[in-house]
Amino acid sequence: MCRDPDRCPTHPGELLREDVIPATGKPKAEIARMLGVSRQHLHDLLGERTRVSPEVAVRLAKLFGNAPLFWIRIQSAYDAWHAAREVDVSAVPTLSAAPGNSTPRTVFRSSSVEEASAGRTSMATETDIRREIIEACLELNATGLNQGTSGNISVRHEERMLITPSATPYSEMTPEMIASMDLSGDMTWSWDGPLAPSSEWRIHWLLLKTRSDMTAVVHAHPPYCTALAILRRSIPACHYMVAAFGGTSVRCAGYHTFGSAELAELAIGALEDRTACLLANHGMIAGGCGLAQAMWRAVELEAIARQYHLALQAGDPVILGDREMEETLARFAGYGVAGT
Repeated sequence: MCRDPDRCPTHPGELLREDVIPATGKPKAEIARMLGVSRQHLHDLLGERTRVSPEVAVRLAKLFGNAPLFWIRIQSAYDAWHAAREVDVSAVPTLSAAPGNSTPRTVFRSSSVEEASAGRTSMATETDIRREIIEACLELNATGLNQGTSGNISVRHEERMLITPSATPYSEMTPEMIASMDLSGDMTWSWDGPLAPSSEWRIHWLLLKTRSDMTAVVHAHPPYCTALAILRRSIPACHYMVAAFGGTSVRCAGYHTFGSAELAELAIGALEDRTACLLANHGMIAGGCGLAQAMWRAVELEAIARQYHLALQAGDPVILGDREMEETLARFAGYGVAGT
């Protein structure tokens, strides 16, 4: 199931302190200098005593090669969790749309798995979700996780799957172009929308249909993940962050033609009790309880793939043992970008 609503989401300072900065091998003073912030400010951020502002998010994104929205989303999830527990809203009424209201339809949704498990509802429009998908696609290319139109993203909304259309440049994509497919029945090649869904729609459909811990799926062709996939090499426990994907390794699924039903079955098998996998001679897949978590896992997977690739060039990587990974997996119950 998705995240326990009583578990506080990770502060961006923890992510920087425990994973991102150590991976660079640089001292904190040097990181502060490169970011253009004071050492005290970085110290407070790593100690979770201050928040990531939009300005700092832009600086972090430039330094670590991702997007400002990545850091802003992590901070927002942390802030919202605390605000929900600290702000007294007992005197604030909840409005409902009047009959015949001509404003765009608002969906009060509790159907997403992470919301249903938390016993709460949120207010969102389907158009909002479609826009978030496009923003995430642009982030994929901006961070170098993907190139051109080769990647694809899906999100579960009620009993439908919203998925990026096939062969459409992200910069030209509009919310109306996102295809919508039925998840309530059998898997069929039918959709609502002006453009056909991504050729990998079967993988997305099967995951969103069968995995209660996934409401969003990201597929891309990042350089290091794809390089290892070309070698048909799984990623072993070369780094404790492998535990972020649910086990002691990230498997590499076998090869089959892109877009085929056979490839979808191979991917589902490689993702058993995992939240990410490589696809032989192809790319990678990452899923999450919400789009922010799926994107975080995609970023983390490429980072680990790069580290493993570099270690292979230097010698024989030392792989963590089962006992070490069991301890890490136990601690990971409260780590990472939370599902929303």
